Amino acid sequence: MKITNQLKLAAAVAAGMTLVGCGSSSDSNTDCFTANSCSASGFQFPEDAIFVAPNAQPNDDITAEIDTALFNAKAGQTIVLPKGSFNVDTTILIDNTSKHNNLTFAGHGISSTILNFSNCSSCEDGVRFEGVEGVVIRDMSVNEAGKNGIKAVNVDGIHFNYTATVWEGELTLETESAYGLYPVESDNILIENSYAKGSNDAGIYVGQSNDIVVRNNVAEYNIAGIEIENSNRADVYNNIATLNSGGLLSFDLPGTNQKFGTNTRWFNNKSYDNNTPNVGPGTVGKVPAGTGMLVLATRDVEIYNNEIYDNKTNAVSISSYFLIEPDPANYAPEGNLFGDITGGWTPLTQNVQVHNNVFTNNTYAPEVNSLLGDAIAAYTSGQHYSSVVAAQSGGDAFAINFPTIIYDGAGELQANNDAFADLVAALDVDMAPYEDADRHCFYNNTFVNPDGFTPYIGSLYDASGASGADPVMLSSVVGNQATLLNCGETPNPRLAASTATIRGQVYGCGTGGDDENSEPACDL
Repeated sequence: MKITNQLKLAAAVAAGMTLVGCGSSSDSNTDCFTANSCSASGFQFPEDAIFVAPNAQPNDDITAEIDTALFNAKAGQTIVLPKGSFNVDTTILIDNTSKHNNLTFAGHGISSTILNFSNCSSCEDGVRFEGVEGVVIRDMSVNEAGKNGIKAVNVDGIHFNYTATVWEGELTLETESAYGLYPVESDNILIENSYAKGSNDAGIYVGQSNDIVVRNNVAEYNIAGIEIENSNRADVYNNIATLNSGGLLSFDLPGTNQKFGTNTRWFNNKSYDNNTPNVGPGTVGKVPAGTGMLVLATRDVEIYNNEIYDNKTNAVSISSYFLIEPDPANYAPEGNLFGDITGGWTPLTQNVQVHNNVFTNNTYAPEVNSLLGDAIAAYTSGQHYSSVVAAQSGGDAFAINFPTIIYDGAGELQANNDAFADLVAALDVDMAPYEDADRHCFYNNTFVNPDGFTPYIGSLYDASGASGADPVMLSSVVGNQATLLNCGETPNPRLAASTATIRGQVYGCGTGGDDENSEPACDL
């Protein structure tokens, strides 16, 4: 990666958030720069830190020196990488030996220390943490890893701070990058002040994990910007997602060890201009380019005080898993999804609250060949559509009732018609007709759109239809937040704040968290 691009990286992070400088951070002082004893973010290196290859020259291979430092490290120690861009020819493994607990793996800055894995064809992961506790990775960039930038598996307490994962070049079907910042099956996760670019899946991804805070990050030029999947208790705030295919994603997917998640809050984020063509694999490859936010087959999600704009397909999509797998046989005992259902996963979305957001200039050129293809076709035909072709080719204005927010309604409609009664009776799964606690609530959102464009909320299937309604009938209902997905004067209770605890320090908006009384976003 060129240094000019690394400077651009740092500028992008700095432009998107308020960064702590040397002298204002709790782990720095005003003399650290002159003594060359702190990173660019102000992290002061401890006296017993292990300095790796201090005399290394640009583009040197420092793999052996890193391995030696990890071998010699003691629990709680800090390893400091040198300034510059260096080659690494194997995965850096920080594993489940007790001496790696509470380890800090640091560089001199997000644009000052660069680990380049482009010559390591066997490096599936650039840096991998496994089975450790209380670890920190900070002040460095991991570039051109074989598949995943920085992965953490079975970790209790990990802090990503001023850390980047980068792949340069245009995303294609052949792009091998998968995830950038990638904690999975872990607890107590804090990702902050970091940057992700060029992932062919998600730039910042947290999966099958618990107690999560993701704040003050920038994700750009990925298929998915920031994704929370099958996870419990996550707060995602003060982030920027731009130039991805989809900006913000909240999923529960089948086929995982942790079958489902709950209580994810997305607030005070900006998701804009996420119109990069989607060439990703699997489920993420079905996300329409031009998606501000997508909620898929999960429950208890609160989306508020975000700015979502200039996304060509729509601002927010809420979908059951039936848009991916519509065949009822696959949910039955002989079906390939039945095992996930017995573990508690369901294909439904339930209790999604969307309020106090600003949606501007979305849905101006919807992506037809995608997860929402049926929904888009339903709205871009007949009475709901004038001429997409004309609008996209400079003809008549795109004055149609195409929704800024789309809800598929398919799962709710089938549940309300007792389509899953046998499963509910046999397994006591959460697929019964929707009660008040399951409903979706949209209120106090602001829609700002060009002249001639009428913002709508749309439901592909009329989930409010009377019992006995045809669950496969496309009804393409349109309305606004006063008439559709409206919970009246008593919306569902708001979700609780989440925190992550690392080395005894509590982070986030929740009780005792470092942002509880100081971060304005926590009071929204």
